Amino acid sequence: MSLKDRKKRVLQALRVLGGESGPDLETQIAIVENAVKNASGMLGGLTGQLQELKDDYHSLITAPSSDVLDGFLKHPYCIVPRGEREWFLIVPKFIDLQVGWLWQQTESYNIFIINRYVDWLVTIPRVIRDAIGFTKPFNAVIKDQVLHVKDSYPPEDVWAKYKLHLVRREGPKAFRVKKGHEFDLIANLIRDGVLPFEPMPVSKEDLREPSVKFTLRESIVDSLLYVVAGRC
Repeated sequence: MSLKDRKKRVLQALRVLGGESGPDLETQIAIVENAVKNASGMLGGLTGQLQELKDDYHSLITAPSSDVLDGFLKHPYCIVPRGEREWFLIVPKFIDLQVGWLWQQTESYNIFIINRYVDWLVTIPRVIRDAIGFTKPFNAVIKDQVLHVKDSYPPEDVWAKYKLHLVRREGPKAFRVKKGHEFDLIANLIRDGVLPFEPMPVSKEDLREPSVKFTLRESIVDSLLYVVAGRC
């Protein structure tokens, strides 16, 4: 059956069911057909635009410029200040780089926090240390109200940086600490990555054998056994 014959049969059926007059019904059907054609045309246009957007997206992802790619390979991370002496280190998940405290994860990135305290626990790569301005801390110890510098760090720099808490020099690498400033000086040194403490062995007199001076009641033992057995 041809398309023309199908339309005639549809018109006849509609006339029987609805009692509509021929010309009015044909006009309504023509309006609907025209609307369908217009909608089909608009849908085809939108489909074409969507395909163009997909093509543009894939071209951006699969064909980055050589400069952008080289820059990413040199520095495949982003450093963002978080606060005073603290930074976010943002690294794509596909890069095997674990530095600092893992603060948050997204579908595609690991976000770490790095600071001086992290620097004591893990090894921060040199390139990242340089980017955030981490210099190698000097070795020093505070003893009897005197700050002693233990390495070749320039004493002039120590005096210039901490002179607010120092009274005078007492030798090539020793500085008298102002009375009442020892705690503030220690705090500033720690923030700069310096641990001004001298390790000391534990005295034998401070060691003791642990002794148990209590016994568990039978009911408590039974309760513990019940809990442990339930988790096994």
